[in-house]
Amino acid sequence: MKYLTLILLILFTQTSYANFKISPLSQSMDVKKRSASYTLENMTPNSAAYKVTVVQRDLDKKGKELRIPTKELRIFPSKIILKPLEKKRVKVLYLGKRDISIEKSYRIIFTQLDRDVSEDESEGVQSKFNFNTAFYVTPKEAKAEINPSVLEYKGNKYLSLNNQGNGHIILKDWKLQLSNQGKNRIYPDELPNINILAGKEVLLPLNKTVAVNQDVEIVFN
Repeated sequence: MKYLTLILLILFTQTSYANFKISPLSQSMDVKKRSASYTLENMTPNSAAYKVTVVQRDLDKKGKELRIPTKELRIFPSKIILKPLEKKRVKVLYLGKRDISIEKSYRIIFTQLDRDVSEDESEGVQSKFNFNTAFYVTPKEAKAEINPSVLEYKGNKYLSLNNQGNGHIILKDWKLQLSNQGKNRIYPDELPNINILAGKEVLLPLNKTVAVNQDVEIVFN
């Protein structure tokens, strides 16, 4: 599966540690609400500077995450200086449409800047650490609806994971059950952890022992 670019599933963790801490790393906000928040904490004995940026997420059929500039979220404050061990609440404002029928997916990226906080803002800086959090704006009762099937293209077999629901789903520690003529077996190869966004389809390569006409079902460990 070398060609498959997997999404980094840091969203399985509630907090993140390096020189700073963020909580939570993944959150969903009801579209009827106007804002949500994160807690950013400087874990070092020195003052530190941070910036916060936002992109909208998309997903191609190989599972690669695509990042698109967006103005639908506003961060306040987006530039932060924290004293040693200081915490600060970072607010996220949603400025997009309210009448959505499908969940919207974003990354909110917290970056620690590699500079002395006393330096002039005009001087060049480099990022030292960054964490990519998952942020979703969700309509009422959003849920995923995965329809797995086996496809063949140019002699290769693929598992189609088509999320026809209006919410994302994270497949973690899962297996594929194959059924043919009343006989069931578990697909032997390891399958990746993956986040399938609402309305998106991902194709995973399968070995050639899988038949196109087999029924398939996702099962969890």
